[in-house]
Amino acid sequence: MIQKSVETGGRETLRITVSEKGRFPCAELFGRGVRLGVRAGGSVRKLLCGQLGVAESYLDERIQTVFVNGRAVDDVNQSRVGVGDVLSLSAAMPGLVGATLRRGGHLAVLRKNISYAGSDAGDAQNSGTVTLKLFNMVARELGPRLLERGVIAAGRDLSGPLKAAEPHVTAVERNGAPVSMAELSDLLDSDREVLLRVEASR
Repeated sequence: MIQKSVETGGRETLRITVSEKGRFPCAELFGRGVRLGVRAGGSVRKLLCGQLGVAESYLDERIQTVFVNGRAVDDVNQSRVGVGDVLSLSAAMPGLVGATLRRGGHLAVLRKNISYAGSDAGDAQNSGTVTLKLFNMVARELGPRLLERGVIAAGRDLSGPLKAAEPHVTAVERNGAPVSMAELSDLLDSDREVLLRVEASR
């Protein structure tokens, strides 16, 4: 019988060990979106820097495009992320589209109809999950750290990334017990929620 702990919300857990950091295809997984257990309701900055450990300088200099629920964000200090929201992050994108979507850019006025207005609400926060999507260099740079923390995804969404990572996988644990990659086939062909952690061999 598969045992699932109360601490994981009844989800199955996977702990994957890879030969070295960065040997997991973060771009594919985070491009689809993963869910994170957080205290939601605060600003984008407080979520990323205060809870997820993103450096303030990285947010200010590297993450140039931010969306909340499909709306472009200009002020990461005022725009808030609530339970169930979708937060998307990207480095600078090329061309006119990239310049228009860049937060705080001179061309932001061109997309005022899809801009996120932010909120003056207080900092009341609730435990829950938010969906995080990462693109381009941001996925490759932030993905490994977030995978160490743990992300939630449907089993079938892990199938492609795990198969791509298989040559670098040195150990697999399912719900705390060692298993082979072949023993994951039922899980990776299902919509069951999985709490995935990926760490590098030490």
